[in-house]
Amino acid sequence: MNIRLAHARWLVIGLLVLLVYGGASWVQLDRILAETRDDDRIVLRFAHWQLEAGMREAFENAAQRYMALHPGVRVEPMAIPGNVYTQWLNTQLIGETAPDIVMFDSRFSAEVQQMTRFFEPLSRWLVQPNPYNRGTPLENVPWRLTFLDGLRNRATYNEQLRDYFAVSLCSHAMLMFYNRDLMTRITGSPEPPATFTDWLALGEKIRADHPDLVHVAGAKDYSVWLMALLANQSVTRWLLQADHGLRYAVNGTDLYTDLLDGRWDVDTPALQTALHVIHAVGRQMTPGFLQLDKSTALESFVRGEAVSLFSGTWDYPSLEALADFEVGGFMVPVPTATESPYGGHALLPAVSGTLSTAMPFFVNRQSAHQAVAIDFLHYLTSMEGNARFAREGRLMPAILGVETGPALRRFKPQYEGHVVTTTNDGLSLMYGTGPEYTRLWLSHLHQLFAPNGGVEPYRRTLRDSLHAAVVADLGIQLKNRFVNLRQRDVVLAALSHLNENDRQEARHQYSAQHLMEFHTYRLQLRLNEPAQR
Repeated sequence: MNIRLAHARWLVIGLLVLLVYGGASWVQLDRILAETRDDDRIVLRFAHWQLEAGMREAFENAAQRYMALHPGVRVEPMAIPGNVYTQWLNTQLIGETAPDIVMFDSRFSAEVQQMTRFFEPLSRWLVQPNPYNRGTPLENVPWRLTFLDGLRNRATYNEQLRDYFAVSLCSHAMLMFYNRDLMTRITGSPEPPATFTDWLALGEKIRADHPDLVHVAGAKDYSVWLMALLANQSVTRWLLQADHGLRYAVNGTDLYTDLLDGRWDVDTPALQTALHVIHAVGRQMTPGFLQLDKSTALESFVRGEAVSLFSGTWDYPSLEALADFEVGGFMVPVPTATESPYGGHALLPAVSGTLSTAMPFFVNRQSAHQAVAIDFLHYLTSMEGNARFAREGRLMPAILGVETGPALRRFKPQYEGHVVTTTNDGLSLMYGTGPEYTRLWLSHLHQLFAPNGGVEPYRRTLRDSLHAAVVADLGIQLKNRFVNLRQRDVVLAALSHLNENDRQEARHQYSAQHLMEFHTYRLQLRLNEPAQR
């Protein structure tokens, strides 16, 4: 009986709380709806996952400045946590309730159809000057050419569709951030290692003399990024063998169709060198790093438990705010020919970063306010707007002529050197042709670092499945290309019968369509040839 009374008492309390909370929520909702009814401004919403220190404030300030220029518009930034962003955005897009402007991850060819379905191509605006650049050195420059990379990167430009779908808000550098106090305590100098061998020796010294410390605070994504970067840089001379177009640049399709043609495999000396580099990098990380996330690595670094952390300059404001030590930064040196078994296949010096802009924003095809969305992006990527945004968000700018702030200037990449991969179809030995290839490399990566593992067990796994993974991914690419070609044929035919501007746009895109058809049928031929032999 007492138990029943207790249950009844808690039920009553719960109902009262629900009524009070529900009443308060209804009052709040009613107030918001009332404000909306009284506000006849155009509402422009944009969504992003950038929750680093200063980023939300930078977006809010940009919205406020734009609204001051355009009193008839209300801009609403939406900061969505990264771990739920993809699912949230897909739901919004399918339900036709997505914001007018969104960030979107377009790295794999499987997303190409999503891009054409949900996002507006921007080429027609990008060939015109940005109106917010009037009175600046970029006044008469086409909008696309005001960006550091001309927007020719994988996030903004789609090679299959030969069209631009996004604009970037910043650039960045990938660096090894390090604790200068700990570096001095361990080596007697605050300066970072000068060679790859020196960097590995530092890791050995830390493990031997400072077992309470970790050389590099490891997290799966960040650690794999470093491995992929150094693996590519260590074999650039070999990669150029796939440059059949003599462009001094290699794209993923050329390299991986060379694999199908038998020109290389996992026993190729250069690929073995890349595997040794990946193995050496992983040994510097926190044990079990493949199970750790970014926040765990960052917290370990700022607590002084790790000497260094590999990340992008977007994280520097957070590191500086949280750490009670001076944060330095350097790029891990690329192995030279004398550093066996890690060197001998690189073109040196290598650039410390790729001249590529980042943080892409797409315009929702379903937006009722596309013109306003384009205008807002014009403002954000103008010289004045981008300078303010970069300064407040403590980012490197995306626009030509905009100075990098003093806090990040020392981390600016060095572009004097060799880079042999194309920006828009950038290959990666670890990420490769698509999801099957990436799954193969990453799902078995633990074999490199297991007590009974190493380069040989990992290489045997790759040898058994690499060819099939490449065929599967290229087959998906081929299917998507044919779908996109058919869709583009319809669009171009329609454009050619509309007004003169549309007919000019159609004529401009015909050559790109013909070139894409050539590459598509060439890929089909190369995929079919192994089956015929």
